[in-house]
Amino acid sequence: MNPMTLLLLLLGATLGLYWGLRYLAEASEASLGDLLDWPTATRPSLRKEESPT
Repeated sequence: MNPMTLLLLLLGATLGLYWGLRYLAEASEASLGDLLDWPTATRPSLRKEESPT
């Protein structure tokens, strides 16, 4: 494959992922950091919570 084609594919995939995550963040009213931290935000065992006392 042409190196220029690979570079354009990589750039397109990166921008597509970035814009897709931004769109999801706006749709769910979450921040991009929340989406990137999604596995730890959804698993209670990994989330640090204060114990209710």
